[in-house]
Amino acid sequence: NISFQNIDESPDLSLFPLGCDNICDTASISIPLPNFGNDLSGYTSINWYEHPNLITSLGSGVTLPLNTLTPGNHTLTVIVIGANGCADTAKVYNLTVFPCIFALGIADIELFAQKLDINNNLEWITNFEQDVSAFEILKSTDAFHFYKIDEQPSKGNNQGQTAYRYVDYDIAAAKLYYRIKMKWLNGAEKMSKVVSIYRSKNGTEPMVIYPNPSSDIINIDFVLSDTKACQLTLIDITGRIIHKLNTKSNSGANHAEIDISTLANGLYFVQYFVDGELMETVKVRKE
Repeated sequence: NISFQNIDESPDLSLFPLGCDNICDTASISIPLPNFGNDLSGYTSINWYEHPNLITSLGSGVTLPLNTLTPGNHTLTVIVIGANGCADTAKVYNLTVFPCIFALGIADIELFAQKLDINNNLEWITNFEQDVSAFEILKSTDAFHFYKIDEQPSKGNNQGQTAYRYVDYDIAAAKLYYRIKMKWLNGAEKMSKVVSIYRSKNGTEPMVIYPNPSSDIINIDFVLSDTKACQLTLIDITGRIIHKLNTKSNSGANHAEIDISTLANGLYFVQYFVDGELMETVKVRKE
């Protein structure tokens, strides 16, 4: 006995929020209709259409699964007919549907770093690109705090390998860490592995930590060209200092130990300072 049906304008921001014009094809969209206490029997039909074609229905009901649409741009509208035979048409909704079949697990990034005389050369290869927007080049001096140094656009959709390159001339730090952030149009992201480049500085060589992972004692070996003031700092993933060891290290091979037996299992970092300057950061896992 419903004689009048109030159909809200579409899109309704509660259902079509700003910034959701690019939607994965595994999602769905809905039109905001009064449901009379969850009873939709007052509606004779609720049909979705690709505007301006109002003949061929894309689907029926309050919700439209987007996997019924082809990837790409669409202009949708809904025609609702009430029990009294009256019809109303919603405003159009513009959206872009992109395929989620590629999944983040399929797309991969292989990152390589090469030390040259005056720069660090970064190259990365993707094995599959579908609606990838860009790649951020991230850099760190401690393997913990990364910051963006540049961004390169995607070369376009490709089901094969695609190669990219970046040259970093800011190489003053003894050890630098790099990773690549792969970004999709829908806001999804995926990180590459971390790679590092070490340049001998201040008479130091890369430190060696073993065993790693460890359940109790970690051994730290490092080499100096002459006697220097050294500091070994153990920090957790929040940057909190867990242990600090200050020592006057001798020329040649040096050895130190840190007991991590009382620490919770997880990831930690050992930082290596020489004369107050950070030389290197190495990940350590407690198991």
